[in-house]
Amino acid sequence: MFSSRRWKAPNIDLGYRSAIFHDLDGNFSTPTAIGLLPAGTYDISANMATPDMLILSAKQRITDTFRIMGTIEWTNWSRLKEPAVLLDSGTQLRTLPFNYEDSWFFVVGAEYDWNEKLTVRAGAAYEMPPRTSGRCVCRMTTASG
Repeated sequence: MFSSRRWKAPNIDLGYRSAIFHDLDGNFSTPTAIGLLPAGTYDISANMATPDMLILSAKQRITDTFRIMGTIEWTNWSRLKEPAVLLDSGTQLRTLPFNYEDSWFFVVGAEYDWNEKLTVRAGAAYEMPPRTSGRCVCRMTTASG
């Protein structure tokens, strides 16, 4: 004889972290002329936005002691593009060629309540990091290094 069990609705969470916009400034020194730029120290600035993120997670109780869960995370790395580094005069000194692709992160896992004092957890994750289609420019760190 088969018996059926009605599952409770899963816990579903949706999160968003907005981009953060930065106005960066500093100075640049060159001991020799670079093209038309004479030797010296110059004030520089750049505007940059760190990526926004969207996260979707779900957790489903299968039995009173066993649960499965998963998460999908999207990070908008392509927002970085190629920020321009400007001299104080407004002349572009160079660009920072990030040109990242967006990244995805996937996680699946399970929890089992062995007893009242011990819960065993296991899971696996896979990340599609924000690499460029060309060479890797390692100026910002990611979870995958």
